[in-house]
Amino acid sequence: MDKILSVDQLVGQVSRTTNDTNWKSFINNMNFNNTYCPNIKRVIFNLKTTDTKPVVGQDGKPVTDDKGRVKRETVEIKPVLATCVYFADGTKVTVVNSNLDAVNIERKEITYSVVDDSGKKTEVKTGKFAVVASNASKEAGIVYAIAKRLLGAIDEDRRSRTYNQVKGNGFGRKLHEIVDMAYDTEYEAVYNDYKKELAQKQHKEREAAAKEARAKRRPTVEQNIATLVEQNKLLLEKLAAK
Repeated sequence: MDKILSVDQLVGQVSRTTNDTNWKSFINNMNFNNTYCPNIKRVIFNLKTTDTKPVVGQDGKPVTDDKGRVKRETVEIKPVLATCVYFADGTKVTVVNSNLDAVNIERKEITYSVVDDSGKKTEVKTGKFAVVASNASKEAGIVYAIAKRLLGAIDEDRRSRTYNQVKGNGFGRKLHEIVDMAYDTEYEAVYNDYKKELAQKQHKEREAAAKEARAKRRPTVEQNIATLVEQNKLLLEKLAAK
């Protein structure tokens, strides 16, 4: 069993590698609920709903223009949402929804605020709309980014182009393992019912097998009479044949 350390003991074993603000945030969070994740400073969403592909002719070959360049056409694709989260300690996390994660999109009107001389703020609608991911899809992206920040590994090589970026480090696999180890009440209820039905079926089969075995070892009166009748019938048939 892992040894549980107090906050003071833990702080004594942790190398201080960040600034005063982040260090204070770390201490306060550890005292509050024994965990820590840097504050989020900035988030960027990038939604992709279209892509391009080569134009193919009736002969199945790509169509080219006068300069020999392959023509391309725009096609709609399943929405892809990239979420980039920048944390207070300088680390960066980027996550993209998988093929199994649905991204809901919506039309959002462009608005801006106007403040009059009295300080009253008024929201002005422009009548212009942008296609964006829904708030629920954006929140899911942020949650994935936080999980990756906690479970991933930071690139600490200052010579690397991905310095301070968080790598997956088996992030997806770890999530799958957590899901697999979880207790699903609906699944377990059906599974337990199945086990009861199977146990009852096996019990009846064992009882039937035992009854059959007993019958073979010790025939009943009815079985003995039936056997005698059958033997007598065979005997009469032999006598009649002579």
